[in-house]
Amino acid sequence: MFLSVDFGTESVRAGLLDTRGTLLRTAIRQYPTCYPRNGWAEQDPRDWWEAFLQAVRTLVDEAAVPRERIRAAAFDTTCSTVTFLDERFQPLRNALIWMDVRSSRQAERVAASGSPALKYTGFGNVSAGWMVPKVLWVKENEPGLYERAAHICEFQDWVTRMVTGRMRAA
Repeated sequence: MFLSVDFGTESVRAGLLDTRGTLLRTAIRQYPTCYPRNGWAEQDPRDWWEAFLQAVRTLVDEAAVPRERIRAAAFDTTCSTVTFLDERFQPLRNALIWMDVRSSRQAERVAASGSPALKYTGFGNVSAGWMVPKVLWVKENEPGLYERAAHICEFQDWVTRMVTGRMRAA
């Protein structure tokens, strides 16, 4: 058996598959998004985790599969969803999700910087939805929180840490 988990914009979807890849059962749990201002979109990582736990427990219970039979798990998340964590990997604030574009000015500055790293974007536009502009926005607008952040990472990195207990750099 294999566990597949998709963390989307509005919910987490978990699926249990057999060794031939046949989908046997699914479970879905929603989590909220808050929109504090126009162009802002945030989620609490603790809501992701609680929804994940509920979905997987439901899936395993309904399928009546012993946990030991699950041989591997795969996870995916929305990209450019940025988390700010303390030294124990606990969230310091809501995550800025992919559709949050409050950092448009920071994105313009990054694009205008001429950094050699921009070659990976084709020296084109830099999106306010990307990680670097969002981190700059927090640094400039929430400096106390930025200073307290021991770890800044993407959603998928946080989920991997939560599931495995380990944080690895790419």
